[in-house]
Amino acid sequence: MRHFIYDHKKHPMKSFATKKKDSHHAKNTFLHVLALLTAAVVFTAVFGLFLFAASIIKLPSNIVLYFLLKVLLFIFKAAGLITAFLLAAVASFPISNLRVYDAVDYTARNRENCTHLREFYGVNDDHVVTKCFDSAEKGLINKDLCIFVCGEELRICSNIVQGFKSESADVGCYALPIKEIKYETTVFNKISALRISDGDFYVTLGKRAGKIIEKANNDYEKN
Repeated sequence: MRHFIYDHKKHPMKSFATKKKDSHHAKNTFLHVLALLTAAVVFTAVFGLFLFAASIIKLPSNIVLYFLLKVLLFIFKAAGLITAFLLAAVASFPISNLRVYDAVDYTARNRENCTHLREFYGVNDDHVVTKCFDSAEKGLINKDLCIFVCGEELRICSNIVQGFKSESADVGCYALPIKEIKYETTVFNKISALRISDGDFYVTLGKRAGKIIEKANNDYEKN
């Protein structure tokens, strides 16, 4: 088994920050502030009118009518508060709705981000992505790995088919000579799996990896 890894200093992962996004951020911030100011002005004006209307009403001297009118004024002010909130929301909503957001296809972006890795490690269309349940290399455990055949080697690397955004996700490529690998079906935590080994190195993968092993053996026997 041999292990090799791409030198990321030659081709750092792309930064997707753009001036377009920055301009959207500035525009969205302006619209957000404008919507808040509009809501504040509308709320203050509407609620102020209710309070002014309540203040010009004279309270009667009769104790019963006095308390009755107090209750009605309280209800009136509460209604004014609710009305002011609703009108403020209605007035500010069209402004907030003008904010612009870029629709980002993260799957496509991450896949594009790993194009050079797929070329470097030799990934082809005949591959399988499956989970690693256990391995001699602890950094592979619980990761989605890509397994494929390249020449006379069975290669295992990170899931560079779907891609990722960080260089730290690249675990390199483990190349196992087809003629030297050993494999067997097994059960890991009640899950059917496939154990592949070469010397001290081993990985326990999802059983889907079996079809790649069969292809590797068939191609090797033909050659």
